[in-house]
Amino acid sequence: MYRNSILLLIAASSLLIVLALPLYLKFIAYPAYQEFLVHNVEQEMKVLASQMVKGQHFPAPISQGSDLPAKFIKDVEYIQRTVGLPKIKIFSTEGIIVYSTDPADIGNRTSKYFFPKMMMDGLPRTDLKIMKSAGQTGQIQLIETYVPIIDQGVAVGAFEIYRDITGLELTFERMILDERKILVPVIILLLAGGLISSYLAYKSMAELKQARDQSQQLSVTDILTGLLNRRGFTTMAEKQLSILQRGGKGAFLLFIDMNDFKRLNDNYGHNAGDQALVEAAGILKNTLRNSDLIGRIGGDEFAALAVNGEHPCNQKQIRQRLVENLARWSCRKTVDYELSFSVGFVEYTPDSGLGVYELLSRADLAMYADKQRNKSALPAAY
Repeated sequence: MYRNSILLLIAASSLLIVLALPLYLKFIAYPAYQEFLVHNVEQEMKVLASQMVKGQHFPAPISQGSDLPAKFIKDVEYIQRTVGLPKIKIFSTEGIIVYSTDPADIGNRTSKYFFPKMMMDGLPRTDLKIMKSAGQTGQIQLIETYVPIIDQGVAVGAFEIYRDITGLELTFERMILDERKILVPVIILLLAGGLISSYLAYKSMAELKQARDQSQQLSVTDILTGLLNRRGFTTMAEKQLSILQRGGKGAFLLFIDMNDFKRLNDNYGHNAGDQALVEAAGILKNTLRNSDLIGRIGGDEFAALAVNGEHPCNQKQIRQRLVENLARWSCRKTVDYELSFSVGFVEYTPDSGLGVYELLSRADLAMYADKQRNKSALPAAY
């Protein structure tokens, strides 16, 4: 009797599972899978979008009739081919298509209700879409991800990136039809497949990014300190000044020279000199903000562009922060030498009409005057 009760319980449980399985698949498993897939693709598209705008700067918001940089379009089309994306569109801030890998789309306006809000909050949006395949009787299923193009913290346009998930969807639907299969292993395998697919896509883009950026970074980066080199600093500073002029904002340009650097090299050797340059770069990074530009523009010469944003800076504040950071470095240093700087400041105003080279020249003169004032003193506090 006990055995019969167990068998009856097993039979009833099996029948309940058989009856409940389709409902579970339809209302729980499949929606959960779609939500996971949409989230996964959205993250993948954010990574791809970040690679397409890497190194790009937009002096003005994207608008209808404006020309997009040729290198930007080349990178977009290269990534589309590499990853196998069906289509990529670029929208102006008003939601008008200004570029598409299908030229017939250009000039159309998006009908997505979330577009204006997306341009304000800077967060991507994703939709599922089913459409007929060109020249075929079947249908393909796409995920459309809208990703804002962010430059200097502001959305200047947006991507719409299509991802074909037809194969994944058909595979999942065939598994749903076969109700005799074990549910949990199937879902685990699908989720694992999605994770592996995302990982492989991310790895592929990471390798692409590394290969593409190596040459770019070498051309604008100082290898020793990791700061911008002279070319990188002057190029980015010139673009930043153009933005400041249009926005009516000011800035400070700093010319910084390490005191007695030749004596340090002579007394402690060139390896110590290189290490001193790295330490100096670290002190300047801690002194200035993440949004400020910093570059090593000569052997022991540095420059920085500190922008007056929401929290304006001034010469006195920067000098005080530099004093404090030098003092902290001196307390914890493990080397015998000391570091000090001579600093020249030049204020930039939107109506000055000065370019980066003129600002550097004036800041250099101000730095020299500062060095002369402190020449007879012990290592200066700034």
